[in-house]
Amino acid sequence: MEKGYQVIDRKTWKKDMHCRIFRNSLEPQYCISLESDVANFL
Repeated sequence: MEKGYQVIDRKTWKKDMHCRIFRNSLEPQYCISLESDVANFL
């Protein structure tokens, strides 16, 4: 059976700092921004 993943060496991984920062986050957070014309809302 073929492996479906690759083991990453965190010592040489460029994104290790990002991984360490967000690794212990309690829950994922998302941010969405958009433009909306609410002039005729009422």
